[in-house]
Amino acid sequence: MVSHPMDKRALRLPDPTVSPTDRHTAAVMHVSSIFFPIIGPVLGYFVAGAKSPFVKSHSAQALIDLLVFKLIWGIFFIASLVHTIMTAVELYHTGGESFDWRVLVGKILLTLGVVGLLWLINLILSLVQMKNASRGIWPRGRIARKVAERARLKLDSDLPR
Repeated sequence: MVSHPMDKRALRLPDPTVSPTDRHTAAVMHVSSIFFPIIGPVLGYFVAGAKSPFVKSHSAQALIDLLVFKLIWGIFFIASLVHTIMTAVELYHTGGESFDWRVLVGKILLTLGVVGLLWLINLILSLVQMKNASRGIWPRGRIARKVAERARLKLDSDLPR
């Protein structure tokens, strides 16, 4: 019994029906998401994804991952901005007497650490997904599977009968 590529059990195994071109395109798209975080997956989704459900699903997964990282970064940025404003107001009211270099250095180190950690997680995740794409493994995300299923149905309906 051959399982359907969208079957959850089959997602962990390479799909022999995915062409080498689709595998390479999806892998290159994941590498491009490291250097061009939004542009690479968007191009993969709309340009190459129009012909390949495999590339489209990998592009959707990369976009979702990037949006999650941007959301985490945005929350951290807003929290940091609020802390900075509160510190500035406190310094204004105390005439600068409550200024502490340790707090400033700690905030800078924390910011660099969080941004570096998010970059490292994005790098590792993109490289793992690139490896899976080059092996022909479908992404495991629920949304990426739905995107692939819709693209596959659209391609099937566009085929001449």
